[in-house]
Amino acid sequence: MQVKRQMDLTFPYWSLRHSEVWINFYTSLFLGHAEGEKVANRIFQTMLKDDLPITKLCTMLTDDPNVNKTIVKKLEGAIKNDNPDFSGFIDLESCVLHNVHNAFAKGLEEYGKDIEQLCVDIHSLFKYSAARREDYHSLQS
Repeated sequence: MQVKRQMDLTFPYWSLRHSEVWINFYTSLFLGHAEGEKVANRIFQTMLKDDLPITKLCTMLTDDPNVNKTIVKKLEGAIKNDNPDFSGFIDLESCVLHNVHNAFAKGLEEYGKDIEQLCVDIHSLFKYSAARREDYHSLQS
């Protein structure tokens, strides 16, 4: 049983090689108390220790618009204090995965035991149609 809070850090980036966004896992931070300033400091110190190009960060994706405001603000301030030329983060609001999760939960409520067939149908919709896969890829771009 884990008794610490876990924060996974990932780096989404544009891959020139693949012409799409890729996401790489960086590390997990384990925290007892998770006050915003403490979390921001741990992220900052971890990135400095690993000699990452911290000034190339352009945004932070967060769980919810209100949950991590302090972390974003404090981390941005720490980077600016250490690198005066850092222009700050671009605000992209919250992580879309929570919206997807909530939509999926509502789908489970609606479809109940038929959700398995719905998933198979959606998978088949893209698997057996090159045109639909191409359209999906275009929409992502």
